[in-house]
Amino acid sequence: MEAQRLCAYNQTRECFLGLEVAAADVSYAQLKELLGKLALKSGEGLWMSPFRGIPDTNMLVPLDLIYLDEDCRVIEIVESFPTFHATPSSPRAASVLALPTHSIYSSQTQPSDQLVLCVAEEMQHRLERFSGPSGVAGGVQSAVLLREKPLWSGGPRRGGVGGSLRGGAPQLPAAV
Repeated sequence: MEAQRLCAYNQTRECFLGLEVAAADVSYAQLKELLGKLALKSGEGLWMSPFRGIPDTNMLVPLDLIYLDEDCRVIEIVESFPTFHATPSSPRAASVLALPTHSIYSSQTQPSDQLVLCVAEEMQHRLERFSGPSGVAGGVQSAVLLREKPLWSGGPRRGGVGGSLRGGAPQLPAAV
């Protein structure tokens, strides 16, 4: 059985962090093996819930990590893990969202931001509520979208949703 795919949305910044995030409840040993071969593409991610720690491993590519409390509020961000690590004095995270590098920078995600992680259908209903009577288009168009190449100058760009996600998502264990 394939891991459940979720959307990750930064409600505070009104931007999508990932449209194909795999939810995984894996053991520490399984995570060590998984991280050793994980290479996320734009729009992909791995939500480790519950969070049991990040093992030291030889990773193919660095990852951005977003540490979340039980309400999916950002408590710490780590860009380019394993080069950089979480602060030892940080509060214990309930879950961690792993994303491709530059995701934190591109989205301007900061501690205390509120994230929403849910299946696509639920995300559509939430965006409809955010946008009011004009429907989902207005809510989605106000969201910053992920790009193949990060937008480095002038901050995040606003635009509408279009196209579909590419295949090739990492094969992850089923959520337990």
